[in-house]
Amino acid sequence: MARMPRVEFAGALYHLLFRGDRREAIFLGDEDGETFLAALGGICQRNAWQMHAYVLMSNHYHLVVDVSRWCSRLDDLANQPQVSQASQRGQSACAEE
Repeated sequence: MARMPRVEFAGALYHLLFRGDRREAIFLGDEDGETFLAALGGICQRNAWQMHAYVLMSNHYHLVVDVSRWCSRLDDLANQPQVSQASQRGQSACAEE
């Protein structure tokens, strides 16, 4: 069954969950998490989003974000550097919301 469309409006709090394909690791170490957080901070700053909470685990992460305006960049978080790095190391690192 198809997922219901996301309700989008400025100022909403969004709980986002991204996880590795087949629940495989997307963060292979502390360096991957630090790279991700740096990229995420830049995205939030450029788009005036406020991060209320986050949890990084080896195979997934959760974000609670207050967005001033919706932007497809939230969906692009799956393409952050740690995902690419894990993929280059031979890991399957696709992420999904």
